[in-house]
Amino acid sequence: MVSLLKVVVLGGGSFGTALANMIAENGHDVVLWMRCDEAAKECSVSCENPKYLPGFSLDPRITFSANLEASLEGAGVVFFSVPSKAFRGLANDAKKFISKGARVISTAKGIEEKTFKLMSEVLEEELPQAQVGVMSGPNLAMEIVAKEITATVIASEDSQVCCDIQSLLSSRYFRVYANSD
Repeated sequence: MVSLLKVVVLGGGSFGTALANMIAENGHDVVLWMRCDEAAKECSVSCENPKYLPGFSLDPRITFSANLEASLEGAGVVFFSVPSKAFRGLANDAKKFISKGARVISTAKGIEEKTFKLMSEVLEEELPQAQVGVMSGPNLAMEIVAKEITATVIASEDSQVCCDIQSLLSSRYFRVYANSD
């Protein structure tokens, strides 16, 4: 099940960091991939993300990395938590490292500027080997790391993707609803 899957969050901004921390606090090892090796090393040493979430201690089950291939090796669940303008490029870079059947979840808001496609459509185009889902909701990184009560929706045509992500993210302060749309 989900606990046996390697979990990776691509994007070390405030939301990606909060998401990785929540997953780790739920008892899962997680890799937080960041574009900058120096930032990954700094976060690893300090156990916080001083640029995006200063003052918040991060769970020690998070591994910080700037190596995309090593981060994605064997990943069963991959969250894309990068801005929409960087989304397709990262999906394209990651495609050769993402396994068939991996659950790939977009957390990005917005649409692709040139094509007007949703981020889920970009993932479906770039990663046809993956099972795509979308995480959306009125949640903010600072609310998540402060453990304020909040909720989100995981949407996917595949009900097992929804179940797995609900199991991975749900906690006493974070409620995850599922939808097929």
